Amino acid sequence: MSTPAPRPSLACGYSAQEDRLVLTVSDNEASRSIHFTRRLTSKLVNALAHILERSNEVVGKVPVGLRDDVILLEHMQALGRASKAQKQVAPQPDANRPAASAPARNRMAHLAVKVTIAPSPPGFHLILFGRSGQLLQARMNRAELHRFLELFRGHAETAGWHLVLESTWLQSEQSDVVIN
Repeated sequence: MSTPAPRPSLACGYSAQEDRLVLTVSDNEASRSIHFTRRLTSKLVNALAHILERSNEVVGKVPVGLRDDVILLEHMQALGRASKAQKQVAPQPDANRPAASAPARNRMAHLAVKVTIAPSPPGFHLILFGRSGQLLQARMNRAELHRFLELFRGHAETAGWHLVLESTWLQSEQSDVVIN
């Protein structure tokens, strides 16, 4: 029985000089920086939100007025599980150090130009493309896709990009939950 290859680590940051979000993908041997424009980031965030909405089995069964609440609760649960797992498994990265400044051997930078996302039971298959071809391929479950979405949404918000979010459950003011 062979052991699966270790998953590369992902870190995201903002490059003010480039006005790009920078996804740094690192493994033991090399590191790649994948730069995202505002336009592609906006499309990616909205596409991920729509895919999560459409693929949630419960959303279609509840009244229309509750659908945003159902997907928001799933989103919050996925983010909550991530923070608990990260605290137990690895130390948190330095939030003040941009991802692009992390030391690594053989650093290569690419501009993302296209993203494909497809359902692939039991999760999703995501591929990032640059001008020269495929840059990153990943399989993610629902929780990982929620975290990937939040990674980009959060960094775009921190960068002051003010993305137009098509899904109301993703908007900042919607992410506060009040239980009476």
